[in-house]
Amino acid sequence: MIIAVLYRRSTSSPIRKHFFPGLLLKVLSGIAVGVLYFEYYGEGDTLVYHETASFIARAGGKSLTEFHRYFIGEPGIELLQAYPILNEPRSSFFIKIISLIYIFTSGNYWITSVYFSLLSFTGSWYLANTIIRYERKAELAVIISLLYFPSFVLWTSGILKESLAWFCLAQIIACIYVYYKDGKCIPVHIVLTIVLFIILWKIKYHYAAVLALCSIPLLLHRALLEKFSPRTTVILYIFGSLIILGILMLSHPNFRPARIMNIIHENHQVMIQLSDPGHAIQFMPLSNSNLQFIVNIPVSLFGGLFMPLPWQGVNFLAISAGIFNAILLVLFMWKGILMVKGRNMRISVLGISLSLYIVILAILMAYTTPNFGTLERYKIAYIPFFVLWTLYNNPLVDRMLSNNKQ
Repeated sequence: MIIAVLYRRSTSSPIRKHFFPGLLLKVLSGIAVGVLYFEYYGEGDTLVYHETASFIARAGGKSLTEFHRYFIGEPGIELLQAYPILNEPRSSFFIKIISLIYIFTSGNYWITSVYFSLLSFTGSWYLANTIIRYERKAELAVIISLLYFPSFVLWTSGILKESLAWFCLAQIIACIYVYYKDGKCIPVHIVLTIVLFIILWKIKYHYAAVLALCSIPLLLHRALLEKFSPRTTVILYIFGSLIILGILMLSHPNFRPARIMNIIHENHQVMIQLSDPGHAIQFMPLSNSNLQFIVNIPVSLFGGLFMPLPWQGVNFLAISAGIFNAILLVLFMWKGILMVKGRNMRISVLGISLSLYIVILAILMAYTTPNFGTLERYKIAYIPFFVLWTLYNNPLVDRMLSNNKQ
């Protein structure tokens, strides 16, 4: 039914022919994630989610008292000891969502996986059509980056927090983009953005924080654009960014200045220790952790955008990701060189916000999760936008397409 509604609403979409291929790829990717963890890894997030949610769904579905206990109240000590993952607030929140779905699917992992994949696809489809509505020339770049880019499609499918996080991100960014282009506040968009931002904050607060830091000043700039000169609005944009940064520092204990660098360095050290040699980004070690982070920013940025490369892969998934990363690197360099040569360096406030969003997340994700496998998953928040930018108006891509048409 959901599929039918989505398809009917896409009657006038210029990319309507990609609806079912994109949806099928998404659903199959979700199933592939399950098979990968059940049959190959034998452990991992999605299996823990399944086991814990299955228990809560069975217990919570017995009566209203049990439902309140497991879904609204605090879990007891026995439950926390049996399922330690419930001690982690973000995972606990996500597991409760899975549990609710399990009540209606009788705890069937594969049916629930299809639902999460469908949800994620809904976000991609809505965002893709929103962008194309205003930028018809970006059609090819949008289709590839949001519907078919392999690692992104895989890791935003199935029963993973990334599936829900991407749905929230896509819908929020689409609403922001519509306002930036039209300058009109749509009540439904406002409510949707607030609700989805809360959900995103609960499961991936670092994604939500960077999104807020880069988008709220953009919205303020757009709102004031007709009241002040362009130069004044840019100044207000910078000032607004500083205010949002200050608010974020107070919004979560991990964002406080005295804590944030410790968290970043602790996560970095844990992931380095858990990673096999050669399976992670190599950083220059320094005795001062803050200085080490700063000195390694170029490595983090490159790693967050382009690693692993083909020769760094140790299995099929890593090698496949490496091949696409290498292609992305070539396309990025080609576009960058031609932009510099043609002195086509004009950039809008929207472009600045998008660039900051990509750069900040790429640096943070690469440094805190340098393991290649984990990094591929965590890239989902920004890599489709980087792929989109790289492909859009890329002379090499345009030349290849024109040759194929001939």
